[in-house]
Amino acid sequence: MSNNRKLKKENDQLKEKLNEISLNSEPNNMSEELERLKKEHESNMTKLQLELKAQSELNITLNEAKEILEKNRAQQKNVE
Repeated sequence: MSNNRKLKKENDQLKEKLNEISLNSEPNNMSEELERLKKEHESNMTKLQLELKAQSELNITLNEAKEILEKNRAQQKNVE
C-alpha cells in the first residue's frame, strides 16, 4: 500500500508541476517539459494500475485460502 501512496503522491506532484509550467512558461519551452511530465505521469499510472491489479489478485488468493481453511476446520469439527 505504501508504494501506491508514493505513486499517487508523485502523480500529484507532477500535476502541480504541469500547472506551474502552463502558468509560468513560454509556449515553446513548455511543450517539451509538458511532454516529459505527461510521459512520466503515464508511466506512474501504469505502475499504479499494475500494482493495484497484483493486490487485487493477492486478495482473491487470500480469500480463497480463507475459504479452504474454514472448510478444513469445519471438516475437522465433524470428524471429532
